[in-house]
Amino acid sequence: MSDEEIEFHRNWFLSLLTNRVVYALHLFTYIMVNGLLIMIWLVSWMFTGLTFFWPFHSLYGWGFGLGFHILTYIMYNDKSEYLTYVREQSPYIMSFVYHTFFYISINLYLFLINLIDLTFIWFTWSLGMWGIAYIYHAIGYFTWNKLFDDQWKKLRPKHDDFSKNRLKHEIIVKIGNFWMLLVHITYYIITFIIVNVYLFVGTGLGDLAVLIITEIFISWGIFLAWHAFGYILFYHIESIKAVVKGFVLHITFYVLLNVQIVMGYLIFSRYYEFFPWEAIIYLMLISAIGILIHALITTKWDYFLEKAQTKVRIKYGEVLHKDDVRLLAKRVIFWRWSLITHFLIYLVALVIIGVNIANRRLDLLLLIHPAMGWGIGVALHTAIYYITLKPVKGFFPITALLHVTVYIVTSIYLVILNVIFLPGAPWSLFAILGWGIGIGIHLLIMYSTRKRIFVPKEKVSTKEMAWKWSFIIHFFVYIICLGIIGIALAVQGQDMLLLIHPTMGWLIGVAGHGAIYIIVKKPITRFLSWSAFLHLIVYIVVSIYLVILNVLFSPGFPWSAIAIAGWGIGIGLHVLFAYLTKK
Repeated sequence: MSDEEIEFHRNWFLSLLTNRVVYALHLFTYIMVNGLLIMIWLVSWMFTGLTFFWPFHSLYGWGFGLGFHILTYIMYNDKSEYLTYVREQSPYIMSFVYHTFFYISINLYLFLINLIDLTFIWFTWSLGMWGIAYIYHAIGYFTWNKLFDDQWKKLRPKHDDFSKNRLKHEIIVKIGNFWMLLVHITYYIITFIIVNVYLFVGTGLGDLAVLIITEIFISWGIFLAWHAFGYILFYHIESIKAVVKGFVLHITFYVLLNVQIVMGYLIFSRYYEFFPWEAIIYLMLISAIGILIHALITTKWDYFLEKAQTKVRIKYGEVLHKDDVRLLAKRVIFWRWSLITHFLIYLVALVIIGVNIANRRLDLLLLIHPAMGWGIGVALHTAIYYITLKPVKGFFPITALLHVTVYIVTSIYLVILNVIFLPGAPWSLFAILGWGIGIGIHLLIMYSTRKRIFVPKEKVSTKEMAWKWSFIIHFFVYIICLGIIGIALAVQGQDMLLLIHPTMGWLIGVAGHGAIYIIVKKPITRFLSWSAFLHLIVYIVVSIYLVILNVLFSPGFPWSAIAIAGWGIGIGLHVLFAYLTKK
């Protein structure tokens, strides 16, 4: 696998956003859909007199996404000298541009909404509270070069074995975490001041409300201290390995969280009847599984890392730098052990839920919902680990694997529900078949792109390939849907002759689609020629449909012949005119 292929697979979403065709389609769709909504509003205003311009929400709401798309397209296609410069600097600098766009556009949107009712000026809260994070981001943006250069001079001698990219990444993460900590501290202080001023002015809150607010700020303060401790531990204590630092942070978080839960339970159980105390024990037990797994990883880290690096080298060959091998190896370790942890927690939680259901003398069949519902998440987690470990490459193969995984587990769940709770009606079959259409299309697209079927061969145009495969997908969906409709009619005891309407009605569209593919393939370029061919195909299929209807429902009078003959005159003139002009 080449460096370019690896980079493409990592950034498939970015390649989609920067594609000229996708960008043009997005812009066109935005204009047309919102134009249609504005027309609907105009008509409703003329007839109802309602003046509220409701398409405003669609224009702005969708506009946020479109603006992000436009910025990305311009930035990565070198349409703006400044945005190209920003892209080449660092993710922190680049994210500030996006942050500025969203901060201004969203707050302007909220301001315009607030103008509808000025009895309370509430948009200032968003403007101010979000503005704190934005100001820090702006300071980081304007001081970035100095901070980066200082860190580079400081860390380069200490990490001379790091590649340039790895060291750059470490510095970016360190600076970003520094600003995040400052933002966290600032939010805590400002929120604390605002709330205490609010309480001091007098609000009539009871003792319980004041106690709740006090407990919230104590808890928040403790975890703010934990945040600061983590920053100091990772960036200012160099004698401890990073893997050990991670475990220390994990275990301190575990202790602090459970202490806060116990304190909260003891304090507030006097006022409210909360969940039983056993739930706290269960939570501690389940959380301890993660601690034990993390302890195992920490003690055996070098062994696990070496094995994972070997797997990465086998997968990618020798094209990756050692730092990239190490990064991917860490990813493999994370997904493997997070999956093991997830599965153990899943099993323990099911046992706990089952015991509680039995103790309360409830129906144990209720266990099927957490077992299968959570099982979908476990199966999806397993698929992600497989993708990380095995050479599953490309957007469509990855998404198809995830899609099929969720489809299989969910289908099993639906069948179990169907059999247990409503065995007389096979409703799960319709859901499975309906979803199966989407699965089939997804797998077909995956196979086609993987085998490069969609890539035009010599003397085959992209347009021809597009019409060919769109016709195949159309025909596939047509057959599957007819099967589902037929099963539904049979189950409900309806007359199967009713199937003739969707069969022939939809067949007109399928035949027209096939005719267009033939026109593109030949190619038939003259307007009169291809329009006559398309007209003839539709005429033949519709005539067959009319004859079938005539024979089945009114055999005594051949009305279909009149329609076919009348339309045949127009067809004859069309075909004749196309032939004569061609000659």
